[in-house]
Amino acid sequence: MRRTKPAVILFVFLVLCLPAGSFGFTLPVNLAVHEKQAESYVNKVLPEIVKKWDMAKLTSYSHPEFFKITPRDSLGQLFFLFKKLGPLKEYKGSQGKVIVSKASTGLKVISGDYSAKADFENGTATITVVILKEKKRWSIIRFRVDSNSFHIPDVSEKRTGDIEIIDEKLTKDKLEKEVEEILANDIVDIRRSVDNVFRLARLYEKEGNEKKALQLYEKALQADAANLDNQLRFAKLLLKHDRKGPAIQKLRYIYELSEDWGVFQEARTLLVDMQIDLPTLQSKIECKKDIEILLIPTGNPNKQVLSELKAVLQDKMGIAVSIAERAIELGDFDRKWSDQYTSEIFTNITKELTPLQYDMLVSETGMTIERLQLPLHQHRFIIAYLEKMGKKEGELACRQFERELERLYNLGQYRVTPLVVKLRDAFPFDRSETVKSYIGVTSKDLYCENCNFLFGSTAGSYGVISYYQYTAELNREKPNRPRLVKRLLKQALSSVNSTFGIPRCNTPYCARSYPHSLAEHDAKSDDLCWECKERLDAYKKDPRSYTSAWDYDRCGRGYLDSSEWDKAIAAYKKAIKNDPNFGAAYQGLGIACQQKGQHDNAVEAYQKSLELIPGTDSIYIFLGNHYFLKKQYKIALEQFSTAQNINPENMKAHYGLGLAYKNLGQLKKAIEHFETARALSPNDARPYENLGICYNKQGKVQEAIEAYEIALKINPELYATHYNYGLLLKTRQKNKAVEHFKKAIAINPSFFEVHIALGMIYGMDGLFDDSIAMFKAALAIRPDDAEVWNDLGFTYYLKGMHRKAIEQYRRALAISPKHALAHYNKAMAHYAVKQFDIAIVHYDEAVKLKYPGSPKFRAALELYRVGR
Repeated sequence: MRRTKPAVILFVFLVLCLPAGSFGFTLPVNLAVHEKQAESYVNKVLPEIVKKWDMAKLTSYSHPEFFKITPRDSLGQLFFLFKKLGPLKEYKGSQGKVIVSKASTGLKVISGDYSAKADFENGTATITVVILKEKKRWSIIRFRVDSNSFHIPDVSEKRTGDIEIIDEKLTKDKLEKEVEEILANDIVDIRRSVDNVFRLARLYEKEGNEKKALQLYEKALQADAANLDNQLRFAKLLLKHDRKGPAIQKLRYIYELSEDWGVFQEARTLLVDMQIDLPTLQSKIECKKDIEILLIPTGNPNKQVLSELKAVLQDKMGIAVSIAERAIELGDFDRKWSDQYTSEIFTNITKELTPLQYDMLVSETGMTIERLQLPLHQHRFIIAYLEKMGKKEGELACRQFERELERLYNLGQYRVTPLVVKLRDAFPFDRSETVKSYIGVTSKDLYCENCNFLFGSTAGSYGVISYYQYTAELNREKPNRPRLVKRLLKQALSSVNSTFGIPRCNTPYCARSYPHSLAEHDAKSDDLCWECKERLDAYKKDPRSYTSAWDYDRCGRGYLDSSEWDKAIAAYKKAIKNDPNFGAAYQGLGIACQQKGQHDNAVEAYQKSLELIPGTDSIYIFLGNHYFLKKQYKIALEQFSTAQNINPENMKAHYGLGLAYKNLGQLKKAIEHFETARALSPNDARPYENLGICYNKQGKVQEAIEAYEIALKINPELYATHYNYGLLLKTRQKNKAVEHFKKAIAINPSFFEVHIALGMIYGMDGLFDDSIAMFKAALAIRPDDAEVWNDLGFTYYLKGMHRKAIEQYRRALAISPKHALAHYNKAMAHYAVKQFDIAIVHYDEAVKLKYPGSPKFRAALELYRVGR
């Protein structure tokens, strides 16, 4: 309940005395000069002080005696209050008089008493000052402000419930007298005041007067039998006095009803120690074993409540229910009631403050607007404000505020969405073939983005249910665990069926009907309606659902992120099995198969995905890339075109179209799409790289050079671009071409083609050793390339190492026996070492393979054909 204070006129002033020894007879002097000076002084300094309630201005105009009586802290509190009036709007002048007196020392004392009216933004006020003239200088010695606008906002509003105020001064004698009067009434009146009877019983018990304690417990429990904490105290006292039979009755009652895990455990332990048989929880029906529900302790729920829920849920659903061995840790509250309370108080205060007051507090606390968004800094602001209320009222308000914070500190709520994520991460869906529903059970309060509290919530095959809102303590009921479990069972039935993908019915009293309040929840049946039972039976026969499909799909996405392709494929196949029309699962399967290198399977999965989700441009991009790599450029063109039609601003679609047109020789169209791709993604180097290639093919050398330069400026690590740029420069700026070839090798030492290009340049420049090194590096990458063996052989030939050249040609022909140029070059090498017969054989083979050769070499060989 909110307590408010009526608006009052706050009479605030600074009481300061004139210098000691002054007395009040008036001297016969001419006052006109003094009065004129005094009025002028007051009308000058008062507007300066009250314009924005500047305490520093008042200080500068004050007499030295001013602060001897009024501490600066008190003045600060008062000026904070004055700021409630807001800035000055109109100063209406002052009225007053000057008094000339004589002190006992004989000195003349000149003082003035003036009052001024002023209008402020938030009200009117009267400012009264007493001024004193010393050494021809006036100063303020008294300052007073009257206004009916001063009131302090109440900050005592409680967020939840009431606080029990216990009179600690209530003595034992008074308590005994009060209890005697209570017990003289009928049981209805005793019930109203039973707490004091229990208090006196506990006091007797503490003192060792157990006989009186037993009597009072018995009387009080007749009126309030459901007070299980005191039932336990009574039972333990009974045992202590060898009254085993009544004690067992009390303990059984506690065992059956307690919602508090600690109280329940203590009662259970006492019963077990006395070898009392306790009921065991067993399923009453045969359960389906190939489907399982897993209850997961979330936080630290009551284990007995969890065990009882397991048993009744298993019976209601006919499905095996188990409890996870490990619990989910909750961590800090997402909503802390102490933070909520602080923010509410902060908001209430700031609504009441004027801008002047707010700025003053912000300045004094060193806060910023950003920092004041946080409860920690709001707390400091509130304390600073309360201290401005004055010593007595401020201290009381501070204590009340801190006491409420302490009460709320361990209370709060958890947002349900992150809890579901924690469950899913701790218990991945594909780790069990039988568990189809994962339900976290917690004793903590839950909320979501659209509601302040929840009984439970699900996402896919996972859910969290809370019994916080069902507890006796929260609802001011007496403990009743069967009632608590029954409430929790209804929510469990609703949540579990949702995790199975079974739609909610519209039967009003089915356990799954949506309740708007606890009263509506209690009014529901604790069983499923016939419609929900039929749907559940159908699910048991064929336990496939879209929820399982959704969670297998999520597992698949996780495996894609961790590059576990086989696991991703398995998860997506299970998702598809649960929901054959799940287009996203086919898409995920296509990605996994693509990454695994199973391109045909990927294409099949993608095509199925497109049947179900026809507007997915990313799939058409993949298909275009797939057919492009298979050199089926026309089909690739169709896929990229479809992607572009779906999303004209898809850069990858335009880039793919550019590649397809480039390889089909349609350079103009290729350039158009590469230009569009460049415009859509100006920081992507690939369109520039391919523009360079296209312009080069068109003979537009300068445009090609500019495109290559931009590509390498965006990404200097593009080794293929360095290579292509080097090829362009090879005949124009050979040295620069060599630089780019070397950069390509430095970035990617396994880039085969660039070694060959550099080897060719070195060979043409007569740098045969460098050329040989490059060709050998190329062969280390690709040892079965006949062309490079031939190039290496020719370099040895040019170096005059003919037999070494013959060996390289031999390797080339071993790889490619019909390599015409290798035969011809080998013929020349054999001729050089005078192996004319072998030279003729290879020359003839080259001619046979249609290599034209040199007429001079043919004529030279003819001289050695004698006898052939």
